[in-house]
Amino acid sequence: MEKEGKMIGVPKEKEPALYAILTEPNPIAVYQKYYHCLSDCNIVLFDGKKDTNISQHCIDKAIGNYYIMGIGNYRNAVILNKQFWEAAATNRAKQAPVKIGFCIDFDSNIMSYLPKALKDGRQDDDFCKLLWYIKSNHYALTCLPYSIEDSLNKKGMKSTEKVYQALLYFYAFSRLTIDPLGEQDFKNLALDIDIEDYQQADDTWNEMIRLREHERDKEKRTKSIYCLLLETMILKHGVKKPYKKKMETMIRFVNEQLGVYLENALYLCGLYLLDSNHEGIRRFFSKMQPAAKNLTDKIAGMAWDLFHISNLPEEMRINSMEKQATVLNYFITRDQGLKDIIQWNPVQRMVFDKDISIAKYKHSILELPIDEKTLRSIPQSQSARERLCMEGDLETLITVKEKELMNLRNG
Repeated sequence: MEKEGKMIGVPKEKEPALYAILTEPNPIAVYQKYYHCLSDCNIVLFDGKKDTNISQHCIDKAIGNYYIMGIGNYRNAVILNKQFWEAAATNRAKQAPVKIGFCIDFDSNIMSYLPKALKDGRQDDDFCKLLWYIKSNHYALTCLPYSIEDSLNKKGMKSTEKVYQALLYFYAFSRLTIDPLGEQDFKNLALDIDIEDYQQADDTWNEMIRLREHERDKEKRTKSIYCLLLETMILKHGVKKPYKKKMETMIRFVNEQLGVYLENALYLCGLYLLDSNHEGIRRFFSKMQPAAKNLTDKIAGMAWDLFHISNLPEEMRINSMEKQATVLNYFITRDQGLKDIIQWNPVQRMVFDKDISIAKYKHSILELPIDEKTLRSIPQSQSARERLCMEGDLETLITVKEKELMNLRNG
């Protein structure tokens, strides 16, 4: 996070307090100092040692090849908000109660498997154990990542029946109560579809149609990540340059052509260009091979993965506002590469209020061996990027980069 850069959507008078709470080593002292500015915010800290002020825990879980995981170390979560601060001051207690909730996000792979598993029989023991674990712990569920991706993906919503069946069985599973059942009973349970499931599936389907016709921000963010990945692959496999020159080219591309600064995605791409020996980075980017079949489709899938990671703090903000509690969301995925990059660069701190969400990750682009002049160009070019984001032709840029990549591939 660049101190010189302006925080998008943040009132100018609030910027010093937010920057300090996200970066200073003693966030509790910062919160006390800037309480007048931060009292309307929810601040979630994951980078403490063992202290936490939440009374219940949802932990990362691996079941076979399935992973339930958060984007930070939720076990160490400390939540700072007006409710906690005033209760702690009144009670003179080390810990005061906070309202907390957990929600598990079903991604596209999990959603597409649900009808097969719940309608046609539970042949995958690990998947059955996963569903049992979720229901037996009474976690709230959402299919928002699936509904966003399938509605905005150019190849999404092609099969009305498949999409609708996925939604229908998601809501039937969400409604299911299994308290009297054992795991073996659950495995053999016939799932009944209720009128309520059809109503909820109808509502989500209609919302997906609305998103497809009118949502532009999320679509543009995902396409921007896709374009960044195209540029990364071109730099990786194109003309040989020293690493610093490659990063200079990439950041100039972000500032002068793309018009969107996405720090976590840029950091991961930079790490990939550095030929990082981290197995997780190599695994995530392994799909970006020049000879790979359906290469652009695979890169588009990676862009959606990175979008979902970046969008989760915003999803938490919305859920928390609706529930009047701090809601921490989890992914379910079978993608080992996605799991690896989340674990490599988790969110350490988050701030959200009724309008904005901001996340600070463990690692940043400042850790990469990049010239100071190139790094300074990022905050210096912020206004130019904002204009470019509003006025630039992203679709044309994508077409140019896809053609450049295909020429490189065939070259």
